[in-house]
Amino acid sequence: MALTLMALTKQQLESILDRALPGEQLREWRALPGDRYALALAGGERLHVQQYDTAELAATAAAALDLLRGEVDLPIPQLRANDAAGDTVGVPYLLLSDLAGELGADGYYCKPASLEGYRNVVLNIFANIQRVASHH
Repeated sequence: MALTLMALTKQQLESILDRALPGEQLREWRALPGDRYALALAGGERLHVQQYDTAELAATAAAALDLLRGEVDLPIPQLRANDAAGDTVGVPYLLLSDLAGELGADGYYCKPASLEGYRNVVLNIFANIQRVASHH
């Protein structure tokens, strides 16, 4: 059973941002499903914060992102900051670049027009994961 983490406050999100990008201002934010937050910065950049239950999960996610960015031809967010220990706001998190595209109301980017489109997206993802796993 997955735990739902405590919601981050605007002040905590600003602390995350200040640690990673000193001087940058948070213009707006919204909570997304899966203990995630979408951030819009005053300079126009968009970022995401992903919370984790444990330091190990955050560290594993950061390592996986680094590995996948170099191995697969898929849109993978860039890791902007990593606080696996949770020192900044009391909970482990990653600060990630935003992916190009329109974020749906449900907090996800994948919006194929048909069931066949979803099938193709999932098969492509699994094929790339299998390729990476077979080389490591």
